[in-house]
Amino acid sequence: MQLSCLFNRFEKERKAFIRKGFLIICVMAMTCLFPDSVYAADIATSQPTTEASTETQPVTEAVATEDTNAIPPEQLLDTTTAPSVSCGQDIQKKVKIKWKKVKNATKYVVYRATKSNGSYKKIATVTGLSYIDKKAKARKTYYYKVQAVQQIMRPDGSEFKNTGKKSKNLKVYVRPKKPKMVICGECYVEGIQYFTPEEVPSNMNLVSKVGLNTTNLLSYPYYEGYTAMDKVVAMKPDRVYFLVGANEFMNNTPDYTVKNFNKMRKILQKKNKNVEIVIMKISPQGRSGKGGVKVAARAKYNNAYKNFAKKYTNVYFCNATDVLDDGYGTLNPLYDGGDGCHWTSRGTKQVMIALRKWSKKKLGTW
Repeated sequence: MQLSCLFNRFEKERKAFIRKGFLIICVMAMTCLFPDSVYAADIATSQPTTEASTETQPVTEAVATEDTNAIPPEQLLDTTTAPSVSCGQDIQKKVKIKWKKVKNATKYVVYRATKSNGSYKKIATVTGLSYIDKKAKARKTYYYKVQAVQQIMRPDGSEFKNTGKKSKNLKVYVRPKKPKMVICGECYVEGIQYFTPEEVPSNMNLVSKVGLNTTNLLSYPYYEGYTAMDKVVAMKPDRVYFLVGANEFMNNTPDYTVKNFNKMRKILQKKNKNVEIVIMKISPQGRSGKGGVKVAARAKYNNAYKNFAKKYTNVYFCNATDVLDDGYGTLNPLYDGGDGCHWTSRGTKQVMIALRKWSKKKLGTW
């Protein structure tokens, strides 16, 4: 009885084992034939879980790629730097504005206004370090500004543009090409009129009187109730040459003479603040080679004139009369009219030639 039971149980287990083995073989076959099938997935999920690997998997970090299209910092314009601007020339049709180079700038924009705080309009774009304004009108005041610009190509061919600060404004008064000029003075000016009229340009007038000095020039009504200074002012000059002082330098009062010159300056600049005032050096006095007290007195006055001119804008000291000097501070006999004071026609011509050269060199016009 017991043996029969054991046999039956064994038979059942054997048949179950055969069925289970067959099933496993079938599944394995399906897995080989169809690896992506659900059977394969079921096999994978039915497998016992193995211990997780302790190996560290490599982590790929994000690497910042270089912008090959960027402009290197050392090649960029310094946008905080403004050009340093100055005036190279202020004559009509030749107003020259110049400036210092700004690093990495490729061009410069020039602006102009008629008032310091007015509207600045672009008048030019240049690649150099200067610009000539040919449209500026004579006797007008303009204000200029300059701005540096950088315009270059990136490596990919696209355009890159950068602008810097505008410069401080530059004030320029435009002087006329042919200024209205007046020579005012004593007998020497009369000599210019009589001896060398060909040396007097068409844009120059002469105001003279024998015995004229800085005091009666301001106060004595020589001309129908008007003083010499009144006559000068009425001509509305751009430039005045004063050839006066020989009738007073022996008074040993240069300070008094300079005070009179200052009064003249104020009168003229009240009418035209841009007028140019030229004080001519008192010419050599005395017979050639004799020297004496006149040489020392004249030098004292001329030094006072020179120092006065240095103090004020648009006031100049001109040494054109030095052409008459014999090397000793006295009058060259070639130019001595006979009294050691007045000039010959030849001497007068030499002074006018020297004055023209000085004016062109110092003031740019004649």
